[in-house]
Amino acid sequence: MLAEPIVRPRRTLVLAPLSAVPHEAVVALRVTLEHVLEDPSSNGVVDVFAARDEALAARFGDRLRWYESQQDLGAALGLLQPDGSTDIAWVRAGLLPSRDWAAVLQSLLQHDEHMGAASPLDLDGPWCSPLEDRLQRSWRTAGPPTAVMQALTRWLTDHASGDAVQLGVTHKGCGVLKARAAVLIAAKSPAQDPAASWNSLMARAGLFFAFSRHALVVDTTDRASGHTQTESTLLAETELWRHAHPLNPLRSALAQQWPSLAKTLPQAVGSPFTAAQPISETSVNEMAPDDARPDVRLHVAHSWGGGLSKWVRDFVQTDRASGRGHSLVLRSVGVFGAFGQRLALYANDEEVSPLRFWELGTPIHATATAHLQVREILREIIEEFRIDHVIVSSLIGHSLDVLRTGLPTLVVAHDHYPFCVTLYAEFEGECRQCDRARLSECIQRNPAHRFFGGVQAQDWLALREAFIDAVLTHNAPIVAPSPSVAARWQSMMPALRPPQFRVIGHGVSLPETPSFTPPPEGPLRVVVLGRLSPEKGASLLAEMLGPLRTFAELILVGCGDRIDPAFLAASVQTIPNFDNADLPTILSQARPHVGLLMSTVPETFSFALSELWHAGIPVVATRSGALADRIEHGITGFIAPARADALLAQLSELNTKREALAAMRTRLLNLPSRGLEEMVRDYLDLLPAAVVRTGPNAAAGPADINSLLSAGSHRTPEESLLARTLMVNPEATWMQALRAFWRFTCLKASRSPRLPPLVKRVMARLS
Repeated sequence: MLAEPIVRPRRTLVLAPLSAVPHEAVVALRVTLEHVLEDPSSNGVVDVFAARDEALAARFGDRLRWYESQQDLGAALGLLQPDGSTDIAWVRAGLLPSRDWAAVLQSLLQHDEHMGAASPLDLDGPWCSPLEDRLQRSWRTAGPPTAVMQALTRWLTDHASGDAVQLGVTHKGCGVLKARAAVLIAAKSPAQDPAASWNSLMARAGLFFAFSRHALVVDTTDRASGHTQTESTLLAETELWRHAHPLNPLRSALAQQWPSLAKTLPQAVGSPFTAAQPISETSVNEMAPDDARPDVRLHVAHSWGGGLSKWVRDFVQTDRASGRGHSLVLRSVGVFGAFGQRLALYANDEEVSPLRFWELGTPIHATATAHLQVREILREIIEEFRIDHVIVSSLIGHSLDVLRTGLPTLVVAHDHYPFCVTLYAEFEGECRQCDRARLSECIQRNPAHRFFGGVQAQDWLALREAFIDAVLTHNAPIVAPSPSVAARWQSMMPALRPPQFRVIGHGVSLPETPSFTPPPEGPLRVVVLGRLSPEKGASLLAEMLGPLRTFAELILVGCGDRIDPAFLAASVQTIPNFDNADLPTILSQARPHVGLLMSTVPETFSFALSELWHAGIPVVATRSGALADRIEHGITGFIAPARADALLAQLSELNTKREALAAMRTRLLNLPSRGLEEMVRDYLDLLPAAVVRTGPNAAAGPADINSLLSAGSHRTPEESLLARTLMVNPEATWMQALRAFWRFTCLKASRSPRLPPLVKRVMARLS
């Protein structure tokens, strides 16, 4: 039984070091403050014991409380007079603790009522470093200190047994004091060298000092290893301690793992300090973002393919080509019943091999309202790749934590998820509201409810409420590609404010369609573009097939391999799959008079409509969502109810009006199309300027960002390819996967000890 609550208020102190060179103290203070305030576990106001710096005060505002003097911890506590109910976290300027350090240490204090204070292990401290002597002297040459610290923290979390260890020393630079210990030190610690008396003071109260095996601290200055003090100065005891050190087993294990860990570390890129030099003077006024560095955006998507994946790919390619931004795409991968078994991170428009992937210990059925491992994954991505913006295209297989990163975030309404359990907002007609009773009935009787089996109405209502709360709390704009989508989202989730919505139509970019003229005589040539799924009107077309073939020829383009045998029996021309770049040529060879779109659910945009218009093909479409939004009946196309008889009547009428179709075709060819550049610009107008970048990679230029993304930020391109090709994106085409496998084979062969040198050189060049 714990004597104290698991959760306790915490106060954080930053202590400026005494320095003979004033600017070094300012720089050390800046580095630590940026790090502490960026930490997700930081909370409340930070107390700063230092001469007030106006630039820092202006930058951080009311997040800092200044005590304009340089104090040690004992004197600072004497001034603050702790209240006995609040733990005290402290860190000296110039030190960088590992992520979540204060929360880790504060949690550790709750494991034992007699633990009075806890500190992180110190990479430079002879007595409290997880590194053996040799590595303590050389670890800074392996990579940027923060990268080394992050890699080691992950390793320690996975492999270090036990949470706490007593080392017979106190750490003067960083730690957390339990509230009771803070009161003792504030009341009785002498002004001279107060750290020396901490153990004795706490011992009289039955408390002890410990270190966490799962937290680290590094020094950005050249004062390394000056933060610990042993209790005993007896030579014999010191020698005995050296040979029987409690960290020796951990150090031995880590020494064996060090070569492989060091290979994963990136080279120093824009770090506030280098691997070989202490920090130097840096003007606080120079901390603004580098305008030459493109923003880095994280797109959140699923792995289902379709229009959503096309949109993400188009956005990423256009954004990158413009020089404005680079992108990472975080895709969920899974199966029915667990759509989030794995998260895979891709660079820019890469579609085959991911930079990283993570197996989720707790798979996500549909969307998690919160997920501890996903939060850690997001922190890792954001910190390592310096993400500026988040664009959420799908929450399927993800956690709502993607909306809570604190970064500028957009939600794109490609479908009606997450408020609709079937995705399509259709149940015995288009849905305009969905209370508990209707949702329960939909789950029980709607044949479109096939994705998220086993879900109960209360579960989906809870997800919907959590989504609304996350969007409102973080003021994330919701972008709808057509007006009817925005209207439906607002009607289904009235708690969302209308100003939260923006309508931005998708852009398209297709090669020019070769000129063609539909035949003036003969059967009406009708093209159906896209998959023949139930939602896209497969049953309507099957019902129409007999009467339609009496006056029309039917061409199915992109219908997929699984179609109703009735179409094959009727000798309908089919092109099951195609490459998007070949579509204009395919359509021109088909020479259709009219296109047919038969959605029975509310469309959110319809790329197929844009593609048919691009080729100058008039369209007959159902009165469904965005189709009704976009088509002006009789001017740019024709709208009919989603019934077989109504669609047949419209097509039959057009069969007798070939001249009207030709005139509409001319009008469509002259219709201005919305380009991808315009679409991306409209989206970026909703995203505020990138936040001030600090820490590793802060000053990375375009070439550096390209290197980070293409190499996974910690591997050479060759090593990255060899590691990443073990997983293939399910969206990749067979040819894309084959090309990646060929490159992998060449690289593998070029390193094989069994092949002659000449063959290996040839294979290396081929890769």
